[in-house]
Amino acid sequence: MLETAIADYYHTALQDKAIAQAIWEALTARQRERNLFSGDRPLTTVMRLRFLTLLQYDLLRHSVGLVVAAL
Repeated sequence: MLETAIADYYHTALQDKAIAQAIWEALTARQRERNLFSGDRPLTTVMRLRFLTLLQYDLLRHSVGLVVAAL
């Protein structure tokens, strides 16, 4: 299932120029809102998605909760 989701994303989103442009514009806009530019250059020009299984997501949420509680 995870492999299918990744394949669908790459074949659909990255092959469609309109979707790729929309992703780029959203990434750039969010960086600008958060002052993540060096002069006229964005901090990053690519967005690497992390696909997680439900088990991985639950483990991540639990672990982050422990860190936050310790602070």
